[in-house]
Amino acid sequence: MKFLDEVLISIRSGNGGNGKISYKKKKKYPDGGNGGKGGDVWICCNASMNSLIKYKHKNILSSENGENGKKNNCTGRKGKDLFLDVPLGTKIFDFETKECIFDIMENKFSIKLLQGGRGGLGNYFFRSKKKTEIYKTFGKKGIKKKILLSFFIPVDIGIVGKTNSGKSSLFEKISSVKTKIDNYPYTTLYPKIGICFEKKRKIFSLLDTPGIEKNSSSGFGLGIKFVKHLERCKFLVYILDGSKEFSTWYKDFLTIRKEIRKSNKKVFYKKFIVVVNKIDTISKKKNIEKFVHSIKTKYFCKKVYFTSTRKNTGIQKIKFFLSNIIRKEKNSNSYKIEEEIKKSFFWN
Repeated sequence: MKFLDEVLISIRSGNGGNGKISYKKKKKYPDGGNGGKGGDVWICCNASMNSLIKYKHKNILSSENGENGKKNNCTGRKGKDLFLDVPLGTKIFDFETKECIFDIMENKFSIKLLQGGRGGLGNYFFRSKKKTEIYKTFGKKGIKKKILLSFFIPVDIGIVGKTNSGKSSLFEKISSVKTKIDNYPYTTLYPKIGICFEKKRKIFSLLDTPGIEKNSSSGFGLGIKFVKHLERCKFLVYILDGSKEFSTWYKDFLTIRKEIRKSNKKVFYKKFIVVVNKIDTISKKKNIEKFVHSIKTKYFCKKVYFTSTRKNTGIQKIKFFLSNIIRKEKNSNSYKIEEEIKKSFFWN
């Protein structure tokens, strides 16, 4: 699967057509028509899309120009509008001002970004004037803009952890989505979306992310740019590798927190639980209570779970907890779509 979550595109609305100078019966009666309006540029939300890859090599786009006016007072044809499909969760930025113009969070939502140029007037419009042969106007030029499309995957739960900690295994158990799982680093190369169902009814969506390592925020490994997709999450799940030494659990947790804080503070301050995976490999269970107490009190962690994806231990408890959390969120006002994105807006 090819995945692209950010692209810069140049867009232009169509020019208006020019007015026409023409006459009937030896220049006695002006009959030149008006020019057609230039095409507009629209942004449309398409929930079936999950990437901006279609704009990777096609990033200079324009709507159609309006046709010039014609004889017999015929108006030129309007230019065709340009419709840009984007995935649900796309933010649109003005490249010059860096301002976020829209945050598309409603399926089938569409908004006009650029207004097409107005058509010019033909000499029929000026028929009451003297010397109508010199009366016509040119169409208004279209508008050019550079916009940055940035896709933020809209999900309920985000899963983070170091490489080979069992993130993808837990993701697969909860969502029943088959993923590539192996015993080498970076088997997860890009964010993946899964859905948790209960009796064929969607309960919540979750996101599996590439592994976070020390210095990921500086570009080590796969980097940490993908963390931006966790901005829309309502809750995070930190996965730790239980097969490692007990002292390493705490170090790994702090490493993940540190790298996320450097990259994105919105994600850093989100509520979370900690899941220690591969619990079946732990031989000595002393100090576990100390670890749990430390994580809960120092970092305001909601819960600490111990699981084994290999033996299906503790999976149902996590599902139940996350289901309740998301159910409460959906009933709160904060979950509702902001009315701002429904306001009409365009550059003219």
